[in-house]
Amino acid sequence: MSAFSSRPPSFMSDYGAPSMYDSAVSTTSATTATAMGASFQIINPNPALASLPPRSRTSIGSGSPPSKRSSLQHSASAPAPNSKFITAGKEKEKAKEREARLSREFEEELEREVQRRAGMGEVLNAMLASSKGRDKAFKVIQYTLKVYLLTHSRSMGALLSKGRADVLQGNLQHTVNSFSMKITIMFSWLAPLNQVLNPPQLPFSTTISTTPFASPTSSTAKPMAPSILQKVLRAPPPVLLSLLQSFSDDVYALSLLRLVPSGVGRRANRLANWCWFFSTLAQLVENGAERAMVRQLVKEVQEKIYEGELEGRDLEKEGCGDVEEGERELVRLKKQLAWIDHGRLKLIMDLIYVSYEVFNFKRYRQPVLATTGLIAGVLSTTKLYEQHKQELLKAAADAV
Repeated sequence: MSAFSSRPPSFMSDYGAPSMYDSAVSTTSATTATAMGASFQIINPNPALASLPPRSRTSIGSGSPPSKRSSLQHSASAPAPNSKFITAGKEKEKAKEREARLSREFEEELEREVQRRAGMGEVLNAMLASSKGRDKAFKVIQYTLKVYLLTHSRSMGALLSKGRADVLQGNLQHTVNSFSMKITIMFSWLAPLNQVLNPPQLPFSTTISTTPFASPTSSTAKPMAPSILQKVLRAPPPVLLSLLQSFSDDVYALSLLRLVPSGVGRRANRLANWCWFFSTLAQLVENGAERAMVRQLVKEVQEKIYEGELEGRDLEKEGCGDVEEGERELVRLKKQLAWIDHGRLKLIMDLIYVSYEVFNFKRYRQPVLATTGLIAGVLSTTKLYEQHKQELLKAAADAV
């Protein structure tokens, strides 16, 4: 036999039958695989692995990578993503966007309708329908004419003849004096009188008996109603000042109508001015306290918003709400502070005016009275306009 034929007979022919050497090799391989499977079953006593064929257990236990065919079968058997769920999700998102857009459009339409119902014409109509609104309008007209007479007295003399200028100036002065009767706000003392006679009830009873040996019948007896004098003494000083000032103004107005003697009218006017002076001082003190409180609130809200944005804290857990809510609260407080300053300026103008009336200052009397009266009238009119506008906005929002 040649050197080439010294190899095993199984390699001699590619298509020949298996030789004795091949059968021996296959028998040895099967025995070895069976022994390995048994040893794997002993080392890893897992019933799930034990139920698998030996070949599978051997491949799993030995950590050999899965074949390419098995990976393709696994990927083919995995469920593909359902396109119906994706389409349904997109439709839900579109429906939410459409609903949000319709909601915004509806809110904008409601806001336009509310603003239309609370326009300038409607607010002026509601303001002039009240006696207080008419008084403010007459006051603005009165002091506007006073300022006009002060600033155009020389121009009227230059444009017109002396006789006509004197007649025009006299007519305007008579118009100004007729506005000072305050007939439109007569009987305004009824509101403070009602507060005096019917004070607000306290949350606790003030009729507890102080007698140490009071009988049970006396403790359950109905308390006596306070007299009018006791109610007047218990009333707050600002309410009493408002009552006395309003009543004195009515007496002065009646004196201008020749229904009351002029001497009584002058004394009533002086008493009304003193009451106005002290009530203005009290309101300035109250305004200063309220202004300091609101400024402190503005500072606290600004600090909370700044610290929350800087440190990333949850403002809702700290009792301040989110950042947007804090910003809305800050805008509201700043608007309130602006109106407090608005009222403060009006009170200062009133104090200057009434000081000239009470202390009878002569220097620059007419220019100061006309200017401060006009500024105070405009400020009070704008505040009353805003009050009526807010009332109409609220009524329109409730109606819509």
